Amino acid sequence: MGLKRSAVIEINSITDMDKKEDSFSIKESKEVNKNNSKEDNTSLTKRKRVWEIDFLRGIVIILMILDHSMWFIYDFTYKYFDCNISFINGSYVSFPNDNGVVANDFILGYMNAAEWYYNLPLRWAIRSIILIVFFMLSGISFHFSKNNLKRGLMLLGFGGIITILTYTLSYIGILNFQTSAISFGVISCYGGVILIGCLLKWITNKFSKENSNNIFYIISFFLILLSLFLIELYARYKIDVPVNQYDFLSVLNGFIGNILGYSNFGGDYFPIFPYLAYFLIGIIVGETIYKDKKSLFKKEFKVFKPINYIGSHTLWIYVFHVPCIILFNCIIFWSSGFNLSIF
Repeated sequence: MGLKRSAVIEINSITDMDKKEDSFSIKESKEVNKNNSKEDNTSLTKRKRVWEIDFLRGIVIILMILDHSMWFIYDFTYKYFDCNISFINGSYVSFPNDNGVVANDFILGYMNAAEWYYNLPLRWAIRSIILIVFFMLSGISFHFSKNNLKRGLMLLGFGGIITILTYTLSYIGILNFQTSAISFGVISCYGGVILIGCLLKWITNKFSKENSNNIFYIISFFLILLSLFLIELYARYKIDVPVNQYDFLSVLNGFIGNILGYSNFGGDYFPIFPYLAYFLIGIIVGETIYKDKKSLFKKEFKVFKPINYIGSHTLWIYVFHVPCIILFNCIIFWSSGFNLSIF
């Protein structure tokens, strides 16, 4: 009997040990599965970015920053300081101001480079290509993004803040209303076309979920044709009438004209037409070429990573690069002994 009891006890202890080992193995397998799932999730999130789109957007935003850097020194910043700079015989020359301060060689070289750049015939062609590519890439990105409505509203909000700020500065006499007030700039236009894209997608999905893409393409085709028609129409018959900033109807007409494209004034002019057409073309390209939302290339080239990083943060870079350029130019003039002369 004693032998039987001891044998039973040993068997029970062995089964208990097996159960514990099984429970540990189950826990370990669960932890392994969790880790694997985390790795899968991180790899999926890494795969979501299409690096060639980021690369192209990075190139575009760098060229935009270069263009704006030249414009702000060429036709904006120096006018608001007490410097005595004139354009004589094809170059900028500085004379002593009331305090005897003269612009240094860096400022004059910067301004002469900007003058040369802005008078290049090729500059306007490159600028047009950059803008077309920018809005087409924005349309392609629309296909990848899950929060287009939020992005569109945020961009339109930023654009509204810029409009309120430039209008206010114009009314208190710091900026010239006719040349510097921004009614519907590139940020507002960017947000506007995104919201129009969201509206078209919502309408087509409500109309028919099965054929929503085909209906969207048909509507886009007619809007693209409308844009081409309006470009030709405005090129022939658009008349730029000066806007009276103290006449509400005149300002309202100029504001709507800036949005639709039949009139333009101010420092930043980006009407819905024709840029909506480029944006819609981008959506169609994105849904056709990037149907699976994957890169067309098997690997990302490491040498492009800095540009890709810029391209993946274009929204914030575009919003804040203008204030940074203005601040940089102001520091240049302040460090040379010039003072602001706007008040």
